[in-house]
Amino acid sequence: MTTSLQAPSPVRPPPIQAADRFDGDISEIFELQDRLTESVVTALQLTLLLAEIARPKRKSPTKFDAYDLLLRAQQLEYEYTAPSLSLAIENLRQALDIDPMYAPALALCAYCYTERRQQGWADDLAAEGDEGSRLAFRAVELGRIDGNVLWMSAYALWNLAMDTRGATELANCSLVVNPNCAMAMALLGWIGACTTNTANSLEHFRRAERLSPRDPRGWLLALFR
Repeated sequence: MTTSLQAPSPVRPPPIQAADRFDGDISEIFELQDRLTESVVTALQLTLLLAEIARPKRKSPTKFDAYDLLLRAQQLEYEYTAPSLSLAIENLRQALDIDPMYAPALALCAYCYTERRQQGWADDLAAEGDEGSRLAFRAVELGRIDGNVLWMSAYALWNLAMDTRGATELANCSLVVNPNCAMAMALLGWIGACTTNTANSLEHFRRAERLSPRDPRGWLLALFR
């Protein structure tokens, strides 16, 4: 199952706004407190990540390490164009040359190959599909306690290896590691929408958007919107 979605223009680092609207009766105050905490935690995670991504821009290219290359690739992936994804993969390959067992780089590289395939930007569909699947499997082997590694690998395996069951299990594992992972929620929404579990998929989309309404990968919520 593949989809072809157009991404929005690059997103600026979102302000942390604890004043988002929360509707509910006063009797539901504890549930509202939990929802507020979830939203603030998710916003903090995203803001800190975007601040980290900006850091390598101030460094000399000769001093980049695997982590810096990962952050550069992350920003390029957010831009979501054919050239930016090619450059993202190039940066991730350099990171893996430094550390072949770097699970976040493996997972993000697999994810970038998936996006290239979805948009028709792949140079060789079969070769990139096989490589993306290989990277995703390896990422899961090495990054079982990293929620982002798990959902990115799940997304790649769902699209490249057509492994719906495995992708669902990995997305759920991502939520065990990080219950506030909006992208794992969105992925479960997509899988449900493309199978038979449409009622749950809408709930997953709503929860994902509530958790991270300004996420740079907000296009993953396109079906719900």
